[in-house]
Amino acid sequence: MLTEKNEEKIKHFYKALSLVQPSGGKDIGLILIKDETLADLIGLTENSNLTAIFELNNDTYVQGFLEELAEALKKGLTVFVRLHHYLDPAIYNQLYLISHTGRMHFFKLKDEILVNLPKEAQLILVSTDEEIEKLNYKNLFEIVGPILRLE
Repeated sequence: MLTEKNEEKIKHFYKALSLVQPSGGKDIGLILIKDETLADLIGLTENSNLTAIFELNNDTYVQGFLEELAEALKKGLTVFVRLHHYLDPAIYNQLYLISHTGRMHFFKLKDEILVNLPKEAQLILVSTDEEIEKLNYKNLFEIVGPILRLE
């Protein structure tokens, strides 16, 4: 259940993420939740029909996820990626590329996939304090831009 205060914080976060972008890459947002759900977060976007949701677990098929993520971002969607305790190195590498160059670059069988992210595309990671502390990449904060911690 979202409080009115948290609703305002989330709306402000979305606006700030869309307006303030670095010149050489793409800011990735991070929202640290407590009791909120992805549905709560998506309901506060400008247009919930222009969103995509991904849940990353230990059994996530990485190649399939990267392909779907690239397609969603190429369409200019606001993409929410729910992180838990494990982040695959291939996914971290793509997050790093997005934050530093504003693009994704990977291989699908023998094909090279290169996606330059459009201006309207947004990527928001969602996790909890506890999960982030246990995440296998302790330097995740080096590749994200704005961070919102909900109370």
